[in-house]
Amino acid sequence: MAKPTELDGVNSRTSVRKAAHRLIAARLADVRRYERALSNGISEEAIHDMRVAAHRLRVALFVFGGRNASKLERKVKRLQDALGEIRDLQVQLGWLEKQKNLADAEGIRMLLAELRATLLDREHDLRTALEEWTGNSAPKLETAGQASLANDGRIVEPADHSQVPDPGEAASLRGRASKRGSG
Repeated sequence: MAKPTELDGVNSRTSVRKAAHRLIAARLADVRRYERALSNGISEEAIHDMRVAAHRLRVALFVFGGRNASKLERKVKRLQDALGEIRDLQVQLGWLEKQKNLADAEGIRMLLAELRATLLDREHDLRTALEEWTGNSAPKLETAGQASLANDGRIVEPADHSQVPDPGEAASLRGRASKRGSG
């Protein structure tokens, strides 16, 4: 499994706002790293690694994105779900392939054929999800990330720049982070 990108320039004196921005940007870059690999074909490793990276991005958005990140987080979830459906089928197929020599080999062959057909359908769904991700969702996240520095570190959806961030929420996050660090 690919490790997440290290966060350079983040230490105990880094503001939560800057650290959150860097974390979200790094996690987005981690997800985007697999776009090219999956555009050339569906590999088990790329599926797994992109799914894990998408999960990490969703967590970062949930924790640091503020109220306005929920729409963007749902876009990442759609990608993660499409990746998950493929990965689950890949694991099932791998296990069944190892069972071919059992007494009910005909039943296993039938299951394999059914799962392979389902996998082809899900790969088509994933290609659609990847097109949406690369053409719409990821660019929106990048734009929102750039805007976040001007909005007290909050993710603001590009279509909703009028929202005024709540300064108390940032202070609350900083307080929770400092309590965790001292425990």
